[in-house]
Amino acid sequence: TVSVLYWPNQTTAMAAAAGMLTTLAWVPMGAMRKVPLKAAEEAEQAKAILREREGVDGDDDDAHMAGPGADDSDDGEDAVFSHGAGNVTEQVESDDEEEVDDMTFKDTDLVFAASRASDDPHFELYVYDDPKDNLFLHHDAHLSAFPLCSTWLSDGTTSMLAVGTMHPFIEIWSLDVMDPVAPLLVLGGCEEMQKNYKRKLRKEWLKPESHTDAVVSIQWNRKAQQYLATGGADATIKLWDLLAGTCVGTYRESARVQATEWHPNEGNLLLSCCGDELSIRDCRQPDAAACRWTIPNDTVENVKWDVHSGSVFASTHSGKMCAFEAKMNGAQLWGVEAHGSETVFDISPHAPLLCAGGKDGKTTLWDIRTTPTAPIVERKLGVGQTFQVQFHPNIPQVVGAVGSNGQPLVYTVTDDVAPAGFTF
Repeated sequence: TVSVLYWPNQTTAMAAAAGMLTTLAWVPMGAMRKVPLKAAEEAEQAKAILREREGVDGDDDDAHMAGPGADDSDDGEDAVFSHGAGNVTEQVESDDEEEVDDMTFKDTDLVFAASRASDDPHFELYVYDDPKDNLFLHHDAHLSAFPLCSTWLSDGTTSMLAVGTMHPFIEIWSLDVMDPVAPLLVLGGCEEMQKNYKRKLRKEWLKPESHTDAVVSIQWNRKAQQYLATGGADATIKLWDLLAGTCVGTYRESARVQATEWHPNEGNLLLSCCGDELSIRDCRQPDAAACRWTIPNDTVENVKWDVHSGSVFASTHSGKMCAFEAKMNGAQLWGVEAHGSETVFDISPHAPLLCAGGKDGKTTLWDIRTTPTAPIVERKLGVGQTFQVQFHPNIPQVVGAVGSNGQPLVYTVTDDVAPAGFTF
C-alpha cells in the first residue's frame, strides 16, 4: 500500500482552474509558532497595497507600503526581523474552540508551504495532521507575481518563506502570521517600494544591487544563516545578507541560473547550474575560478549535493540524471535516463535515496548506493507535470511534491522502498 494524501475534495479540474503549484518548502518539525499571530495593518494601508497590485495609481502617501521599504529604523543587525514587528500584535483568538484547535500547531504536525501560480498568485501553508491522517490548508498570502522558487528560513524565533517570482526581487514572509498583507522584507526591487507592485516594472526604477529579471532559484544557507543565494534569468547569482537586507556579492554567468544549492555542511560552497553547465564555487574566494562540468547538448535544470557519497547530482531538460565527482576536473560518475523530459529531483538527507519527477507525470524512487540503472519504483501519483519534489527534513519516509494539477502531494515511501532494503 502507498500513503498518498491530497488537498481534500479538490478535483483535478478545480485544481487546474485554481492554478498550478510551482514550489514547495517543508518547515522543520517544531519550527512553527504553536499559536499563530495575526496581522495588524491599518485598513487604508492594506487597500493601498492592493491598489498597487492591481495597477491603480493612488496618492503616494496612501500607497505607502508596510514592511522594509517603509521602515526608517536604524536598528542595524536586527533589521531583517524588526521591519515586520509593527505589523503583528497578538495571538489569534476565537470563540470557536474547534477553529482555535485547527489554527494551533501540534508537535506532530507536518507543515509545508506551496506556491500557487494563477491569476491571483499566492503561497499556501498546509498542515498534515499525521495522527488524524488529514491534510488541510492553514492560511495563505498574496504574492506579487507568478512564483518560481521558494525556501524556508528562520532567525531562530520566526518561521519564514523566501519566494522568488517573475519579478526581479525576493519577498520574505512570516509563516507565523495569519493571512499577512505584506512581506517582512523585500530584497532587491525598486528604490521606491510601492513601485514593485505596479503592472510593469522599469529597469531604471530598480536598485543597483537588484536582479533585473525573474528570480529563478533560491536557497537559504543553513550553516551561515545570515546568507541567502538567488539565481536569476538575468544570468547572475546573488548573495544576500539578511541582517543588512542587501546584496553582498554578484557572480555573472553565461545563461539563466536554474538552481542554487548551498553545501549542507560547508557553508562557503555553492553549487549552481546554467545552460549546459553546473559549477561549484567557494564564496570565501569570490575571484577564484569555479569548478565546472558540462552536459553537452542539454540544459541543466536542477543540482543537488549528495551528502552520502560526497558527489554532486544534476538533472536536465531532456530527462537525464548524472553524478559527478565534486572536485576540480572531477569525472562524470554515471548518467541515466530518468524521465521523458524536465526532470526534477531531491536526495534524502537521511538515506542514499533519490526521488524524481518529470513532465511525464511520474514519480520515481532510486537507490543511489551504487550506480542506478532503473528506479526502485515508478508511480503516477496524480500531481501532473511535477515541478518540485522534496524530502521532509526530519521524517525520512515522507516526500512532498507539487505540479501542474494544483494538488499538493504527501507521499509516504516506506512500503515502496522496503524491498530495496531501506527501513525507517
